[in-house]
Amino acid sequence: MPSSWEQPGRRVHAPVTPRVRHVWVQHPGGHGPDGPGLVIAWRIERQQSGLATGWSAQVAVVWALDRLSIEWVPAEKLRPVDEPPGPRG
Repeated sequence: MPSSWEQPGRRVHAPVTPRVRHVWVQHPGGHGPDGPGLVIAWRIERQQSGLATGWSAQVAVVWALDRLSIEWVPAEKLRPVDEPPGPRG
């Protein structure tokens, strides 16, 4: 789990506490129910200029009963499992 990372004029913090590994992942495009996921790793996303834009998590997520996907997802599209699943409003 990442800690904070500093860059002149910008400080980026880890988006979720280290204990949170099970998450709800927002459905691609935001149309459909959230999928259950497990955070595997974190990374800092950067622009081509090198400026940090935020955190992303590598997540194993189940979108259907027969489909497991491992993908990088921006932190703002994740929620801890203690919040109910479903589309976001």
